[in-house]
Amino acid sequence: MVASRNTLQDGNLGVLRVNYQIVQPADALKENDAAIVRPQNAIQYSLCGTGTGCTIPGTATQKRFTLLKRQGLELALRTFQNDSAVDNVSVFLRPAAADAPWEGYALVFDRTALNRSEPGLLARPLHETMPGTKKTVTPTELTAAEVKRIDTLTRSSLFRYRYEIIGGRDALLQLQPTKS
Repeated sequence: MVASRNTLQDGNLGVLRVNYQIVQPADALKENDAAIVRPQNAIQYSLCGTGTGCTIPGTATQKRFTLLKRQGLELALRTFQNDSAVDNVSVFLRPAAADAPWEGYALVFDRTALNRSEPGLLARPLHETMPGTKKTVTPTELTAAEVKRIDTLTRSSLFRYRYEIIGGRDALLQLQPTKS
């Protein structure tokens, strides 16, 4: 896992600032359909498996993807609980591939939206929100109730993503909501 503040590490260009997120629904017809988000204090995490291109060795499954979402949700909740200045957390689920032209999947959480949709969530201890946080969990150990809870808490935060470099030293994070 790699963590950074509003930056994208690029092998050729070094570190780029990510000052804007553009959220465009899949059914958007015009540029006006997109929402521009400018997080003031954001943290980005990149999850990476040990395989080629950050994959996780073995067969990709829906439960394994749910476990990635669980890990991303836990990172976001811990970040918001431990750093009150952070207003936006992005977690790139690099082991999960997306269809072109998208680079992959990301969970993007906004503190205000999360507080509005799940009042009190950030005030509760993590183990009350997500059972099993005190031990290592495998995909086969996820219960149906845990899968449902993870899906409920991440549904509105799951996006396909891609970057566009603008102005030489800045990057624009383009996001498109997913249906699942």
